[in-house]
Amino acid sequence: MKWPIIIVLAVIAALSTLAYLQSRSLWHAGVVYSRLELRRALKDLRETGGLRDYGNSVRPFIFTNSMTIDGTNYQCAVAYDDPKFYGDGFLAATTNQVFIYLDKKRGPRLIPSEGQF
Repeated sequence: MKWPIIIVLAVIAALSTLAYLQSRSLWHAGVVYSRLELRRALKDLRETGGLRDYGNSVRPFIFTNSMTIDGTNYQCAVAYDDPKFYGDGFLAATTNQVFIYLDKKRGPRLIPSEGQF
């Protein structure tokens, strides 16, 4: 009688783990895509002084807030709200391409350079 309960609990644990890993994977994909969009937006901002419309349903926007993280001041230039963040936050970029994730619950945090999540 104990084996069916153990099997059901194992299946539930496995499915919960897979759901968590998938959500983390989507978040990482959102960061990678947002970086690409923000780099393109920074280039446009430098070259033209504004942002172009690329036809995407979600596009970068001017975001000039400044913030302090670990005692260092950062001046943002543009931001991108990827749907893969599920409305929990968005990614911003400074003029020297430092990326900051602005989490609505946990506050801002630096996103390390690519490959160092």
